[in-house]
Amino acid sequence: MPVGQQGSVLDLAATAEALSVTLYAQVLSRGSFVLTPDTADDLRGVLAAEAHHLELLRSLGAAR
Repeated sequence: MPVGQQGSVLDLAATAEALSVTLYAQVLSRGSFVLTPDTADDLRGVLAAEAHHLELLRSLGAAR
């Protein structure tokens, strides 16, 4: 992959991760439906994993 495209791929991946973080955070904080405690715990785990992925991509040079 050409060097210029690596940044684009990182940016695209970071954008997808940022959208995931936003989605899960909104579901947990503003969802208009009831989550069971187990489901809420699972979603918090997914949110933490997505946030970690985003942090990693940014550390690799993603601009988003």
